[in-house]
Amino acid sequence: MMITGITSDSPLWQSTIQYADSCSWKAGYCTFAETDSLPDVDYYPFIGFVFVDENFRGERLSQKLINKAIDYAGELRFRNIYIISGEIGPYEKTGSYGNREQVFIREI
Repeated sequence: MMITGITSDSPLWQSTIQYADSCSWKAGYCTFAETDSLPDVDYYPFIGFVFVDENFRGERLSQKLINKAIDYAGELRFRNIYIISGEIGPYEKTGSYGNREQVFIREI
């Protein structure tokens, strides 16, 4: 399985959207964004909306998606990336660590 990051200026953008819309299944996805659910914070970017379909769980797909977003953040010269979650456990596997607000921070 290959994980590829694409942006809206990628030649694959429209064909990927069309393909995803026509699929009866979705393996998984995550977002890379400037903002998330915390208002008025001065840090970014965020990895958000990490989802893996039940049929693909147990294959470390969420970890692969997160790592791809981390790589992309590094290419953009970010030094940290953040994940907001109520879950404890899955993000530590990617080298991220949490604080009392459940904002997981990953140094790049």
